Amino acid sequence: PISPSQTIANLAIGLGYPLLIVAADKLGSINHALLTVEAARQRGLAIAALVLSAQDEAPSQHWQNRQQIQQHADLKILDMPFCTSDSAFAAAGDAILEHLLGEPRA
Repeated sequence: PISPSQTIANLAIGLGYPLLIVAADKLGSINHALLTVEAARQRGLAIAALVLSAQDEAPSQHWQNRQQIQQHADLKILDMPFCTSDSAFAAAGDAILEHLLGEPRA
């Protein structure tokens, strides 16, 4: 909720932009991601992509999570690696934006 009567879903509907869903890449992420995708689609929201955000340097379930979400949600999945520095975080964010927008960020 963002107010007593409004949610992020209401904001997304009002803005009219496709969603970028971010899910932590860990145990439970498949269920979390699929339920979020289902709720967004039930509200008629377009989804640009889902980002799997690594929670440590070597997520053990990454490929299984990615494969299962892809199979059941049928949408673009992008990876956000675990970043150990601000510059690595900025580079990863730029790569995701470039992939979504199809052009390098200025």
